[in-house]
Amino acid sequence: MSESKELLVSPDTEGPVVRLVHLILEDAYRKRATEIFIEPYEKILRVRYRLDGVLTEVMHPPKKLQAAMAARLKVIGKLDIAERRLPQDGLFSLSIESTTVDFQISMIPTRWGETILIRLLHRSRPWLPGLLELGLSEKQLADLLEAHQRRQGLVVACGPTFAGKTTTLYSLLQHQYEEDPQRSFATIEVAIHAYLEGVEQSVIHPDIGLNASSMLRAHLNRRPDVLLVHELRDFEVSTLAMQAAMQGMQVLTTLHTHDAASTYTRLLNMGLESYMVADSLTCVIAQRVGRRICASCKEPADESDDSVLSVGIVPDELNTFTPMKGRGCVDCLGSGYKGRVGFFEVLPVTSQIRELILRRASTKDIRQAAREEGVASMRRSALDAMKRGETTLQEVVLHTQRNRDASLPCS
Repeated sequence: MSESKELLVSPDTEGPVVRLVHLILEDAYRKRATEIFIEPYEKILRVRYRLDGVLTEVMHPPKKLQAAMAARLKVIGKLDIAERRLPQDGLFSLSIESTTVDFQISMIPTRWGETILIRLLHRSRPWLPGLLELGLSEKQLADLLEAHQRRQGLVVACGPTFAGKTTTLYSLLQHQYEEDPQRSFATIEVAIHAYLEGVEQSVIHPDIGLNASSMLRAHLNRRPDVLLVHELRDFEVSTLAMQAAMQGMQVLTTLHTHDAASTYTRLLNMGLESYMVADSLTCVIAQRVGRRICASCKEPADESDDSVLSVGIVPDELNTFTPMKGRGCVDCLGSGYKGRVGFFEVLPVTSQIRELILRRASTKDIRQAAREEGVASMRRSALDAMKRGETTLQEVVLHTQRNRDASLPCS
């Protein structure tokens, strides 16, 4: 798994290619990229980074270097250099600025050659935001911590891919360890996105029969205090996760649902018994993640009152804040954004919500009950971030336009 920096830059017959590959990896790390895409087309080779969730084109290496770059990455990723017809996955490490960075590489054959995806994984703690830095409101944080302090039950983070679910659960897991390092912590993951202090992290390998359900069964016998399960993908994994939660473990996991209320009906539609869902769940976190305005070039944005009102701001709020934007500077690479901010909906399982689950109530009824209990919508969370000058009106529209229920207030 490990590959030294010296090997990457050592002179050989492919010296220019070695240096180019090293340059791309190091540049992506320094620019805070989370993924690198090396994409071949008929006449060009394109390199893009995912910066703050957005794919950004950074260079067009010479097309003639395509095969050599792929071969170099296969060598350092311990892949089969002769195989070009089948997908391959690998791992390697690189020391950059006295920090060890792990790279997960995936190669997929396409019409014009192999597309290469490289994901940056971090061993160091500083990249992971603390629980207080995620963007949760005081009430949302209090509801989440109350569920955490119960020491057992199921906490689900839901949302689409790239919504920041894993980051939220990692932050919660690290917070729990720092608060009480005497407890035992474990994870079952498809891929380790970051190394967490004091946490035993495991990766599933379905090709050898090591899947999530078999790992969960092992942990049911071993009984760690806190267990993170990557995702509730099917009936079997969901059932085992709920059994673990009802037997005294705290289980953190993710699910792909639209909002918090939809999580309950999704679990019931999987075939799970309503009593299991009601008894095991303690809290659901729905979220999206938007780009944060660059602090170095933040300035007032010229937004009309109509455009601000159209996203859900009420007239009485218009004079209480000024919409902001980023002008674009060296610090943010001209984008006007640097970093991310979360938009959340935190729905604790109260006695009223539990009763609705047992009755198999509709998503609409659960959502209405949540609003009556003062649960703020994701749209409201995004609007509050805009009012604080953390994000722009455009990011609010982009990430929450599907979350605005016309029948409900966004408070």
